Amino acid sequence: MEPIKDVRGISHVAYGFMASKALFAALNLDVFTRLSSRPKAFDDLASEARNRAANRLLTLLTACVSLGLLEESDGHYRNTPASQTYSVRTAPCTSATIIASRSTAKFTQRSRTSTGTAGRSRRFLQVDGKPRGG
Repeated sequence: MEPIKDVRGISHVAYGFMASKALFAALNLDVFTRLSSRPKAFDDLASEARNRAANRLLTLLTACVSLGLLEESDGHYRNTPASQTYSVRTAPCTSATIIASRSTAKFTQRSRTSTGTAGRSRRFLQVDGKPRGG
């Protein structure tokens, strides 16, 4: 991978993180599954979500539209083709469960002394308690 050379690269990482958080939130609220049968108005989606923080739901829907996950027309939201295929929990090719499970992954760093490193400590990234990297 090429090293980041300017602020655009850093912004790409930051905005990528925000985009993934919007995707995780939409999956956790079952937005794509709720929209799988037909387009719905914001008020319908808000009532299905039991009116939990309606202003936040509107922000989430707006983010999903800007990311190309949803389309909005005349106040009605619908899935884009990729969201309909891969983000609806009941779709045959869904990846919704796998992606949503990544939203709760815990990333920690643990130190351990590796054999043969003459006592030097190496860092290993752990994801959900399982070592990754070296």
